[in-house]
Amino acid sequence: MARTVVDAATWAAVQSLAADYWRRVDGLCTAPVDALFIEAGWMDYGAVRCEGRAQIRKFYTDRAAREAEARSTTRHLFSNLLIVPIESGRLRVSSTVHVLAGQGDWPLPAHVPTVVGDFDDVVVESEPGVWRYEGRRARIVFAAGTAR
Repeated sequence: MARTVVDAATWAAVQSLAADYWRRVDGLCTAPVDALFIEAGWMDYGAVRCEGRAQIRKFYTDRAAREAEARSTTRHLFSNLLIVPIESGRLRVSSTVHVLAGQGDWPLPAHVPTVVGDFDDVVVESEPGVWRYEGRRARIVFAAGTAR
């Protein structure tokens, strides 16, 4: 089966979008997560569903507050990035995400990933060379006892 391949600049931009997303989620920079979505963006993470940037912003603002109060740390590692064109300026992106999580002072004890999930995303070119999430859907594949 022939697969259409995106050009190197597009691949790099989408890979950077995903890396930036997880850096923001993990609190490694202060830029808001919702800014990486189009205004009508959506998230479907099973129990968590958000429609529009305002709901996405509230979800991640609340999450950051809960994590700070609990002294929690997460690191999301993404791999197996597959980018397939849907139409001009619109791409389907699939990846696998491994989550490590812990509470307390660093360094935290190392454990197997808390969660492993598959992400299926749609990204759109919001302006030339700038890609944003239209939507993200996650499916949890593995969950440690503490994450269930």
